[in-house]
Amino acid sequence: ARPAALELSLIFIGHSNSDISHQKMESIKEQCLRLMLLLSAQGLCIEVISAVKDKLRKNGSSELDSALIRYFVSGLLDTVQTPLTVPFCNSFCGLLVERQCVDALKSQHFENGRRAQIIQLINQVETDGKRIDERFWTNVRPMLTAVKSVYSAGEVLN
Repeated sequence: ARPAALELSLIFIGHSNSDISHQKMESIKEQCLRLMLLLSAQGLCIEVISAVKDKLRKNGSSELDSALIRYFVSGLLDTVQTPLTVPFCNSFCGLLVERQCVDALKSQHFENGRRAQIIQLINQVETDGKRIDERFWTNVRPMLTAVKSVYSAGEVLN
């Protein structure tokens, strides 16, 4: 049932209807993202993140605007806890370096504290990875470095 719920939420996110106001469509998409965050917390995290990355890659920001991207990433940051797996790290870091995601998260509308939370999470993963398993560190290091280089620079995009 969970994969079907994910698929249904992706259909609603991709849907647009000129008979419904933009505000109502954004509200529906936000509800779909809440469902996706719930599915993430219940074991479909990698699938959910992959689906969001696919949406961004295929359709750019036409289906997920910057506000929805910020909402989704904030929700993930609120629920993610270390230690993290290699597949999760690669998936989450891959999302964080997607162009639309970078633009949304480096904007003035994304709180500095949230960007700091990303760096804290990456630092914790580095610490845990070095201590727990050298293979983990080796497999995840390039993605962690990419995320840190993007989000540690203090610049904010307009």
